[in-house]
Amino acid sequence: MAADAGPDASARSVELEFRATRAELAEALCARSGRTDPRTIRRVPVLLGATLLLAAAVALPWPLRALAFLAPVPFGVLLGSLHDASRLRRRVSALDRWAQAHGRYAVRVDDVGVHSRTAVSSGTLRWGAFTRCQETENLFVLSVDDTVAGMCVLPKRGVRSAGGVERLRELADRRVRGTCSPAVGG
Repeated sequence: MAADAGPDASARSVELEFRATRAELAEALCARSGRTDPRTIRRVPVLLGATLLLAAAVALPWPLRALAFLAPVPFGVLLGSLHDASRLRRRVSALDRWAQAHGRYAVRVDDVGVHSRTAVSSGTLRWGAFTRCQETENLFVLSVDDTVAGMCVLPKRGVRSAGGVERLRELADRRVRGTCSPAVGG
């Protein structure tokens, strides 16, 4: 990594090395969107069952038949859940293709910003570029903008030094507007 800051910057910097995984990319996208669980498809059997039960109310005696009008509600939620899961899967696949093309990431985070190097690119994002930081159980997600690709995903497992996660949290808290907040459910 090129030295963008003074000679003592490396003592305060955090080094990461990792290959991005599909699970981490899904977790990052969910953190950005405020979703608690990337596996929303788990709701499908429950929603399908509720839809079928309410639709079956049509065949029941008159007092229960009045419930049949509720059948479209869980069906609509079911379709929305399937659409959400499908959209998340497509976004994760697109980001995964990008990450696999780049291979292993070597990242240094310091007082200047986030410096990254891969087999096909290198660059620096200064702290002023980030609009938000979210911390999940496994990641730090630094948002540049609201696009899918406008984020920097830093897996905690990639931190190479003891105390690095705490140093990374401290840098993000100090440099990103606001603080590095825990993601919903994270």
